[in-house]
Amino acid sequence: MSAIRTVTFDAGGTLLYPHPSVGEIYAQVMRRHGLDHAPADLEAGFRKVWRTVQRSGKEGVVSENSELEWWRRVVCAILDELGHPENFDALFDELWTSFGDAGHWRLHDGGCEILQILSESGFRLGILSNWDSRLRTVLDGIGLTAFFDHIVISAEVGFEKPSTEIFRHTEEVFGVAPEAIVHIGDSLHHDVQGAAAAGWRPVYVDHSGEPHDGVESIGSLMELCELLS
Repeated sequence: MSAIRTVTFDAGGTLLYPHPSVGEIYAQVMRRHGLDHAPADLEAGFRKVWRTVQRSGKEGVVSENSELEWWRRVVCAILDELGHPENFDALFDELWTSFGDAGHWRLHDGGCEILQILSESGFRLGILSNWDSRLRTVLDGIGLTAFFDHIVISAEVGFEKPSTEIFRHTEEVFGVAPEAIVHIGDSLHHDVQGAAAAGWRPVYVDHSGEPHDGVESIGSLMELCELLS
């Protein structure tokens, strides 16, 4: 790790998590549109659909519009088993806006502290996330933007992890070689495999604390202090 002076973070699941939960947020919004589904059922439906769409991946260039349409299909698939509202477009528009509200996101334990420590230690920091421009509003609202030298978002670049193109783009933005960057993420497919294929040093974060053989991993963000020292 001694040659590494640049650290990039995935956003959702790594630094941030939805609050109070995906299911709770969906339930709150849906009640305003005439649907009364239990948060637990919505959470389960979301996770089922999420596992399916994550396995299938996305094809071609991504954009702000493609991200919006992709999430529209996700929400539609969740409601296929639970029942659709009279006005799906209005419901989806409010969900889209809700998850772009910083008030619905929280930092994982140690998030602010580790960013402060790494910044003061001279590391250059960045975000490398499969997201859309709403992420900038979320980061601003939580007060994190100032920590990062660069924020690389897939919908703005046109490629998403694990595509090597987005890692190469990030290298160009920072002006560093691949072996000089470590990437922290919570997805073995998008973050770990993608970074490794690009020649980066990947670190897998699992906030549940479960050990993972065969991959460099941490159970909390503060463990980066020891790893990068």
